[in-house]
Amino acid sequence: PIFLLAVTSPTLPLYEVDKYAENLIAEQISMVPGVAQVSVHGAAKYAGELRCRAYMDAGFDVAILRPCPIIGVGRLGIFHILFEWIREGRNVPVLGRGDNRFQFVHGGDFAEACILAARRPGSGVYNIGTDRFGTMREALEALCRQAGTGSPKGACRRS
Repeated sequence: PIFLLAVTSPTLPLYEVDKYAENLIAEQISMVPGVAQVSVHGAAKYAGELRCRAYMDAGFDVAILRPCPIIGVGRLGIFHILFEWIREGRNVPVLGRGDNRFQFVHGGDFAEACILAARRPGSGVYNIGTDRFGTMREALEALCRQAGTGSPKGACRRS
């Protein structure tokens, strides 16, 4: 089985969350009997951000943009899989109650944020998301309803 774990924090910067995931969570999960491999994605982002900060410290204008998960045309990864399941009218599993608050950013909105950050003088760190978001369950159920693929109401089931 493959287990995907998204680690976020409303108070810690991304690079701190990545450090916790890599140094604490992954290490503990790797010791569970039967676990063959633990891969933490995000370490490259942390390394890239450190390099950008070095350029900032040297006086260069650098913009660091931290997007929420990007959705829209050309989406890949787990969201591509979820959208395919919804398109096919399949049930979409929700871990736990699905009451975790979650936000996305559309690819076009993120592109606009990149342009705005590039035009702004000076360096900056920008968390790119939305001010309108709810729980993961609400988002997936709304998507199931909007898709109209014949899935029964509440197609997003609890796992």
